[in-house]
Amino acid sequence: METPGSATSSLPLALPLADEHRRLQARWTTIAGREIPDHYGDPVAEHLAVRERAGAADLSARGLIRVTGADRAKYLHSILTNDILALAPGQGCYAALLDVKGHLQADMRLFAVDDAILIDLDPALTAVTIPALKRYIVIYKVKLEEVSGQFLHLALWGPKSGDWLTALFGRTLPSLPDYHLVTWEWQGTPVQVIHLSETGEEGVHLLVPATIGAAFWTALWEHGRPLGAMPVGARAVESLRIETGLPRSGTELDGTRFPAEAGIEQAVSYTKGCYLGQETTMRIKTQGSVNRKLVGLLLDTPQLPEAGSPLFADGQKVGVVTSAIVSPTLKRTIALGYAQKGFFSPGTALTLADQSRATVTELPFYRR
Repeated sequence: METPGSATSSLPLALPLADEHRRLQARWTTIAGREIPDHYGDPVAEHLAVRERAGAADLSARGLIRVTGADRAKYLHSILTNDILALAPGQGCYAALLDVKGHLQADMRLFAVDDAILIDLDPALTAVTIPALKRYIVIYKVKLEEVSGQFLHLALWGPKSGDWLTALFGRTLPSLPDYHLVTWEWQGTPVQVIHLSETGEEGVHLLVPATIGAAFWTALWEHGRPLGAMPVGARAVESLRIETGLPRSGTELDGTRFPAEAGIEQAVSYTKGCYLGQETTMRIKTQGSVNRKLVGLLLDTPQLPEAGSPLFADGQKVGVVTSAIVSPTLKRTIALGYAQKGFFSPGTALTLADQSRATVTELPFYRR
């Protein structure tokens, strides 16, 4: 699962809980130079546990940047696509860093806490995003620090994830928009609890200080096993992502895409002031259309097309596949890809190079 051409993190190769994952018989893969659990024996069962009960994924390989200083919100607001100045402590948003021509350089989640703004992003982006952000500090009173290794980043997903969280902390999470968070204590140590339902199920992300990591992990499973919860590896995380229609850095998101093409306009504020790439972004918004668009594809073949496989209409190349899986939920082959204007309406019939059929469909594939 390593992203081609990605930068390697400066963090140790092994996750803080690597020994715990080995005890669970994890099979391993590598992403951005770090070993992470690929699956625990049955990735389909892990996927379905999230759909039917609950699952937990260790996302500690993801990048985490802490931004501090009096000008942190003003600084990030000036270069990112979303309205960072509007974030009060306990609030968050999805945002992107563009180049001056409006192309995506990095997508990220931002969470405001009392004394900082935390930036969560794909592990392959961390090493290149920090220097890119520092380039624009100039006159701002701001400090950027990678703090990934100081926390466990755990995700609890599924219909029973709320019950799991309540059993673990002894309290119930209030209704929160996605990206918003609360700080709860676990045995006297503060833990960030972030509402994120990106799998199509209810879910939370937990930022747990590494100093209590092993004890927290043990308690997590003491409360999770009675609910039928399972550990979830990277393979199931990927199949959940594709079913939910979310683009990922290195596949659907790269330096050639615009936010409107990638379907991530929720990362963009069209009412804020200037930021990198704003002129192009606003022009696309005003025109009301794009020349290519991320789409879902229903495939009539059990064979998974490779990333980059062309899509055709009447012998003409009109798109490309970016990610494909055999969906455990839908029990058929599905894919994400880009189609050119005129070919991205739902129901459009396309073909792959082997003449198998690909039908354009609305995203997401799955919604509870």
